[in-house]
Amino acid sequence: MHVTAQYDTKNPQAMRKLVREGAQLRAFPQPVMEAAYKATFEFKTIYGPWRKYRDDAYAALRSRASTTSSPPRVRRNRDFEMYCFS
Repeated sequence: MHVTAQYDTKNPQAMRKLVREGAQLRAFPQPVMEAAYKATFEFKTIYGPWRKYRDDAYAALRSRASTTSSPPRVRRNRDFEMYCFS
């Protein structure tokens, strides 16, 4: 959410600067927009099963971590965790 708010705040200023410096803003061609729209639904179809797989894999890693002598280091962001075993 924070990243989206930053984008919404900074994007208009950046766009004005680009145009002031000579950039030309153009719309994407209609076939590109239609392909992007279609890909959105394909993503939804793939994301659900992938997220279940990811959650199951993390559960297995957490289980493994509880049986090792040193706990894993964890790096996280909004949708991602990385377990590093020493």
